[in-house]
Amino acid sequence: MIAMPDNGQRIVAELGAGEIRPAGGFHEAEDLAAAVELARRVSPRGAVVLLSPGAPSFPRFRDYRDRGRQFAACCGLEIEDFEPA
Repeated sequence: MIAMPDNGQRIVAELGAGEIRPAGGFHEAEDLAAAVELARRVSPRGAVVLLSPGAPSFPRFRDYRDRGRQFAACCGLEIEDFEPA
Protein backbone atom coordinates (compact mmCIF):
# COMPACT_ATOMS: atom_id res chain seq x y z
CA MET A 1 0.00 0.00 0.00
CA ILE A 2 1.37 3.36 -1.02
CA ALA A 3 -0.12 6.38 0.70
CA MET A 4 0.30 10.04 -0.15
CA PRO A 5 -0.87 13.38 1.19
CA ASP A 6 -3.15 14.75 2.29
CA ASN A 7 -4.32 11.95 4.56
CA GLY A 8 -1.99 9.10 3.63
CA GLN A 9 0.02 9.25 6.85
CA ARG A 10 -3.15 8.98 8.90
CA ILE A 11 -4.41 6.01 6.88
CA VAL A 12 -1.07 4.20 7.27
CA ALA A 13 -1.05 4.92 11.01
CA GLU A 14 -4.62 3.68 11.48
CA LEU A 15 -4.14 0.53 9.42
CA GLY A 16 -0.71 -0.16 10.89
CA ALA A 17 -2.12 0.03 14.42
CA GLY A 18 -4.50 -2.80 13.59
CA GLU A 19 -4.04 -6.23 12.11
CA ILE A 20 -4.00 -5.17 8.47
CA ARG A 21 -0.69 -6.02 6.81
CA PRO A 22 -0.52 -5.50 3.04
CA ALA A 23 1.66 -8.10 1.32
CA GLY A 24 4.03 -5.41 0.08
CA GLY A 25 3.98 -3.45 3.31
CA PHE A 26 3.18 0.21 3.87
CA HIS A 27 4.91 2.96 1.92
CA GLU A 28 4.48 6.72 1.65
CA ALA A 29 5.07 8.97 -1.35
CA GLU A 30 5.10 12.75 -1.62
CA ASP A 31 2.81 12.93 -4.67
CA LEU A 32 1.09 10.88 -7.35
CA ALA A 33 4.11 10.65 -9.66
CA ALA A 34 6.32 9.46 -6.80
CA ALA A 35 3.65 6.93 -5.76
CA VAL A 36 3.49 5.43 -9.26
CA GLU A 37 7.29 5.26 -9.49
CA LEU A 38 7.46 3.59 -6.08
CA ALA A 39 4.77 1.12 -7.18
CA ARG A 40 6.92 0.22 -10.19
CA ARG A 41 9.86 -0.51 -7.90
CA VAL A 42 8.11 -2.48 -5.16
CA SER A 43 5.46 -4.39 -7.15
CA PRO A 44 6.21 -7.74 -8.75
CA ARG A 45 6.14 -7.97 -12.54
CA GLY A 46 2.56 -8.24 -13.80
CA ALA A 47 1.04 -6.76 -10.64
CA VAL A 48 -1.99 -4.50 -10.81
CA VAL A 49 -1.54 -0.96 -9.49
CA LEU A 50 -4.87 0.48 -8.42
CA LEU A 51 -5.59 4.12 -7.63
CA SER A 52 -7.96 4.08 -4.68
CA PRO A 53 -8.40 7.65 -3.45
CA GLY A 54 -9.00 8.01 0.25
CA ALA A 55 -9.56 11.75 0.10
CA PRO A 56 -11.21 14.40 -2.07
CA SER A 57 -9.39 15.51 -5.21
CA PHE A 58 -8.92 19.06 -3.99
CA PRO A 59 -6.52 20.85 -3.69
CA ARG A 60 -4.06 18.62 -5.57
CA PHE A 61 -6.31 18.01 -8.60
CA ARG A 62 -9.09 19.98 -10.32
CA ASP A 63 -11.50 17.06 -9.89
CA TYR A 64 -11.65 13.27 -10.02
CA ARG A 65 -11.22 13.27 -13.80
CA ASP A 66 -8.04 15.31 -13.55
CA ARG A 67 -6.76 12.93 -10.87
CA GLY A 68 -7.53 9.95 -13.14
CA ARG A 69 -5.85 11.54 -16.15
CA GLN A 70 -2.75 12.37 -14.14
CA PHE A 71 -2.62 8.81 -12.77
CA ALA A 72 -2.92 7.42 -16.30
CA ALA A 73 -0.18 9.78 -17.52
CA CYS A 74 2.13 8.67 -14.70
CA CYS A 75 1.49 5.10 -15.85
CA GLY A 76 2.41 5.99 -19.43
CA LEU A 77 -1.17 6.12 -20.75
CA GLU A 78 -2.99 9.00 -22.40
CA ILE A 79 -6.67 9.46 -21.71
CA GLU A 80 -8.47 12.37 -23.30
CA ASP A 81 -11.80 11.90 -21.60
CA PHE A 82 -13.60 9.14 -19.83
CA GLU A 83 -16.79 8.45 -17.99
CA PRO A 84 -16.74 6.59 -14.69
CA ALA A 85 -18.11 3.05 -14.76
